[in-house]
Amino acid sequence: MNAKKLADSINYDLDKDNLDIKNALDSNIKKYENDIESMLKDNPLASEQKAIYTQKLNYKHIESTPEILKDLLLEIKKFDNKFNTKFYINEIDSIESKTPQNPQDSKNIESNQETLKELHKNILNEWEKSYQNRLKALQEKKADSIKQEMIKRLKEWLKALQQTQNLFNQMGEMGEIFKKSTLDSIKDAMASGKSVEDSELDKLINNLNQLGKGADRATGKLHKKMRTFEHFMKLLQKDSIKKLCEMLGKLQKAHKKNELESFSKSETYNIKTPTPYAKEEIIGVTLGRDLENVLPFEYALLKDSEFSILFDMKFAENRLFCFQKQGYIDEILTREITQQREKEVEDKKGPVILCVDTSGSMSGEPETIAKAVSLFIAKMAMEQKRPCYLINFSTDIKTLDLSAPAGLFSLIEFLELSFDGGTDSIPALKEALRKCEDSKYQKADILMISDFVFDSTNERELRVLRSQLDKNKERENKLHALYVGDFKARDLSRNGKIFDNELIYNPYTKSVIQPNKDSNENYYGIDNIANFIKNLKDIF
Repeated sequence: MNAKKLADSINYDLDKDNLDIKNALDSNIKKYENDIESMLKDNPLASEQKAIYTQKLNYKHIESTPEILKDLLLEIKKFDNKFNTKFYINEIDSIESKTPQNPQDSKNIESNQETLKELHKNILNEWEKSYQNRLKALQEKKADSIKQEMIKRLKEWLKALQQTQNLFNQMGEMGEIFKKSTLDSIKDAMASGKSVEDSELDKLINNLNQLGKGADRATGKLHKKMRTFEHFMKLLQKDSIKKLCEMLGKLQKAHKKNELESFSKSETYNIKTPTPYAKEEIIGVTLGRDLENVLPFEYALLKDSEFSILFDMKFAENRLFCFQKQGYIDEILTREITQQREKEVEDKKGPVILCVDTSGSMSGEPETIAKAVSLFIAKMAMEQKRPCYLINFSTDIKTLDLSAPAGLFSLIEFLELSFDGGTDSIPALKEALRKCEDSKYQKADILMISDFVFDSTNERELRVLRSQLDKNKERENKLHALYVGDFKARDLSRNGKIFDNELIYNPYTKSVIQPNKDSNENYYGIDNIANFIKNLKDIF
């Protein structure tokens, strides 16, 4: 099976591949092949296979008698009800009736035993053939079932992708922002080999379907949510809020991590290589006929006419004793050495936890700012595929997962929320710290958005959290505060300096300011935002 055939089976034009699902199809084909391989290893008739093997061993070592053959047929019947035992029982009875009663008729007795042996062999062969046919049929049925399940699963995903794309195309700017991350998540789930029902996106797809039901009516749910979203997207374009969001974005710094990198370096060295061609020193004696290096006693043979012929023979046979000489040549060699070293690299930016004050004191302009900032942070997290978790608090807390892709609906739910009730920030901070224990959020940045109108008890409890917050900072958790309101420097000091960074947005003057920790100036005013952002790069 290839991707083209699979695409044809789900009625999808892979040549155009408008949804870009070829990789998902390839992943499903690989899973299908692995499932088939596992299925072939798992023999559903293993007990019957073992019984056949045992009976074949018995056939070689025991005598074939009518009783043994009938017992064999009874065993076969346990595994294969359709086996033609009746035919073989008749054959056995026929052979048995022809068996001579006189033991001295050895020739006919032996002939009958050979016939029984041959029948025994035939029964085993037919059993094994039946077993192989049934096993093959079961495997083909299972393989077809696996294939049909895959096709059904992919058709469901394809339908979900097409419906999602069509819906997002109707959403305008809201759709453009969230379409890619949502479609990518659906395609990843499609490639995983899970069904829509078994995936974590089941709820998302159901919500999209429900949302789409009102898409054609001007007063439908989709249009209402689109208007809410578009309202806050326009707010993000205002200069003061835009600058605020830029500053908040820069607070989310990337974490550092160490990793090993391989590098190569060249190393040169000198060696002396022995060579027989540079004859610089004597290193031994060898047999040969190098007259220049023949030992003196060999030349002594030439002085005697009777022994001179011996010299000639040894010369011809290459057996004269000669000095063995050797020299050296200097060589400069180069070799590449691969080593590893630790390198500090910038990891991707970490998760975000938003603590948003939704009490009555935040209603009006502060509520609008809180929602716009939350939209900006969630949008940024979704685009960068970073986990995002929102805790809205008043007299109690409510949590929303804003991570892509299902976070879209939680975000819209939050934007439609009305702010009312009292204020208690402590449960929200405790929940944020608890969430930091989650492996997914261990390096999270926490941003609290509030007018910080707390009663005195809350202020005291806030200071009690300092020790726990300090421990979290050691684990690279950063705690930021966005004050929404007309604040003075003394107002910020009451929170016990528990925040790593503090920003103030004054909804009345539309200014973005930060307490200056390095000079006697109280704030960076609107004219100094560029300097503030420049300094933030060094701080974060």
